[in-house]
Amino acid sequence: MFVTYLSNKFNIVCNTFLKRALGLMFSAPKCVILKTKRESIAGSSIHMLFVFFRIDAVWLDKNLRIVDFKKNMLPFISSAAPRRKAKYVFEIPSKLRKKIGMEISLGEKASITEI
Repeated sequence: MFVTYLSNKFNIVCNTFLKRALGLMFSAPKCVILKTKRESIAGSSIHMLFVFFRIDAVWLDKNLRIVDFKKNMLPFISSAAPRRKAKYVFEIPSKLRKKIGMEISLGEKASITEI
């Protein structure tokens, strides 16, 4: 399953509790999407422990609308949570988002492609 946003495809790879908890810990820079079972603020919060590069986090609700985003999150900060309930979280290396010219705006919609 892929989520498409502004012609960029992102694979949903973290859809279990353990995969969401590990996220980008100890990994090389890559894009991941975290999927929770239901919309919530606490359930879609993220941490940067043992993540060694800056990321941009984008939170989407169950309708795939952007409800919050944070740019240039520093490695090893404790956590970040959206202002509104979210079901999906894009974690995008900040350098990659800048390189591909992806701009993020509240309220924009993404789409899901099933494979």
